[in-house]
Amino acid sequence: MDWKRISNRMDIIGCAVASALVVFYVFAVPMLYLLMSGIGILYTVMVFLMVTGMVSLYIGTFMFLRNQTAKFDRVMERRQRHKKVMKGQRTLG
Repeated sequence: MDWKRISNRMDIIGCAVASALVVFYVFAVPMLYLLMSGIGILYTVMVFLMVTGMVSLYIGTFMFLRNQTAKFDRVMERRQRHKKVMKGQRTLG
């Protein structure tokens, strides 16, 4: 079992669930208020879609950047290890 992959998948699922809850609680209540105030269903739906799209974009960007920094850290670690090995070979030979 690849625990790292499983935990990464759980992170993504957790992030999705948390974002869905945030979107529901933070934006559903104001949307209901807008509907009750008589602005109209079309405008309410447009505002709701705009806000949820922005939130999902933000979360997606955060996940992408986190993934990229992890990849960069792995590459740098591999380079450092390679440098140490080459340095050791130079002193031996």
